[in-house]
Amino acid sequence: MQQDMQQDSQERPQLKLVFMENGDNVVESPSMLAFGDLHINTAKREVTRAGRQIDLTTTEYNLLELFMRHPRQILDRQTILNRVWGYDFLGETNIIEVYVRYLREKIEDSPSSPRLILTVRGMGYVLKG
Repeated sequence: MQQDMQQDSQERPQLKLVFMENGDNVVESPSMLAFGDLHINTAKREVTRAGRQIDLTTTEYNLLELFMRHPRQILDRQTILNRVWGYDFLGETNIIEVYVRYLREKIEDSPSSPRLILTVRGMGYVLKG
C-alpha cells in the first residue's frame, strides 16, 4: 500500500501552487498556475514566461489554461474540442492543430521544436517540460 502511494504520487501531474508575498505574510493564491517558468494568473487572465508577459487571444488562453490544469496528462482531441470550443462546435477539423501552433509560436523558445506542448501521435497533446 505504501509503495502504491509513493508510485501514485510520483506519477501524478505536478502543478505548483504559487505563493504571493503580502507584507510579512505569504498567501497561497488559488488563482495562479505555474509550470516551470510559465505562469498564469487566472483572475487577471495574464500569462508570463520567464517574467515576460505573453498576449494571447481568448481561445489561446483557454487552451493554455486547459493544458496547465492537466500537466503531463495527454489530452485527446475530443476533450480539447469539448473544453475549449464547446460540445456543439462544428468548425474545421484542424482547428486544434492551428491553435496549438499559435500557442507554440507565443510560448515556445523554438516553436518548430516544441519542448512544452508536445504532440503525442495518435493520442493528442501533452504539456511537458
